[in-house]
Amino acid sequence: MQNSHPLIVAIAGAKGGVGKSMVCSNLAIQFAQAGLKTTLLDLDLGAANQHTLLGVSRSCRGWTQWLVHPSDKLSKFQVHTKQENLSILPANGYRPGVAEISLDLQTKLIDQIRKLDSEIILIDLGAGSHKGTLDFFTLADIKVIVTTTESTSLLNNFEFLKNVLYQAFCRASKNYPDILELVYEFKNDVSLKLSHLIKKVEAKDPFFSETLIDICRSLNVNVVFNQVRKVEEVHKAMRLKKIVQKQLHLDLIYPGFIFFSEEVVASMQKKLPISYISPSSIVTQIFKRITQLLLESSISEKKQPSSLISWSQIQQDFHKNRVERKKAHHLL
Repeated sequence: MQNSHPLIVAIAGAKGGVGKSMVCSNLAIQFAQAGLKTTLLDLDLGAANQHTLLGVSRSCRGWTQWLVHPSDKLSKFQVHTKQENLSILPANGYRPGVAEISLDLQTKLIDQIRKLDSEIILIDLGAGSHKGTLDFFTLADIKVIVTTTESTSLLNNFEFLKNVLYQAFCRASKNYPDILELVYEFKNDVSLKLSHLIKKVEAKDPFFSETLIDICRSLNVNVVFNQVRKVEEVHKAMRLKKIVQKQLHLDLIYPGFIFFSEEVVASMQKKLPISYISPSSIVTQIFKRITQLLLESSISEKKQPSSLISWSQIQQDFHKNRVERKKAHHLL
């Protein structure tokens, strides 16, 4: 993998409790096991736990100390894990209020992240649509949302994606006050659809309306569905894809569905990623496949979202997961 700077993977969740940190740690392990020099930055400052999941001592100092002394190099706080090629920037030593990173510090932090001696940098972002979260998410090379198929989660994902677009539109129109005012309206008026915004912008500046359309086309967002219990739940995911495409003009990419497994639950209780304790399980194999697809889509000149994972592959994964669960319960 030849890049002038690290490939940045931002992993977000529209709501908490969907397994975002679990997914993030397993993806980091899979990237590292693929031979890529990987760093995991725990930016979920309100619920930092990547050091625990990856077996890093809590006594180890965290990168949040850099916020106090931003003249230091961020790499000073990197800690090696037991996984070859994988280091972590833990958020140990978190203090209340530190989650509010100023714009100046945020700019410096992004610059420091890009200077890290790594090929892949995964950023575990906090849940929700905090401005800082959206900034890091929109600036990443690879954008990943972790969610479940619950109706509330799907609704939260739609709102999160609308906020992502809003943030990207604001950045693009910051020097165009008339356009920026329309973008603000798009954010605040829940009845205003994206197509209406595009028409309003076109009336003021036809060329800028094309800019907004290009932002939608280029904003490739991957969605990983976690804790899927029934194969039929995949249909809910496809409905989200259609709604987002219709109303937000975004073509979501689905690199994988992670089915519910007692092994995953056990791995979380043991504070060890399933990629460590059960490398041959179907869940671990799905994580491995997801990392491959994320890399392929990032370097492909023409992404083909619909071809990333087939319905037959999803059914096969579900069947293998069910067999493994029955074996775990000694039913076979």
